[in-house]
Amino acid sequence: MNEGGFIMEIKVQNVSKKFKNNYVLKNVNMTFKEGKIYGFSGRNGSGKSVF
Repeated sequence: MNEGGFIMEIKVQNVSKKFKNNYVLKNVNMTFKEGKIYGFSGRNGSGKSVF
């Protein structure tokens, strides 16, 4: 919780990215909460950097 008493979060909803005919992200939904540490893992070409 920050000084104002609010809990900050970032929401990502229905994110999609396609290269040519291949989706690297399709309808991704995530919520990132304040004070947490997040990481992405996956094989090469799975969309980690695009996200």
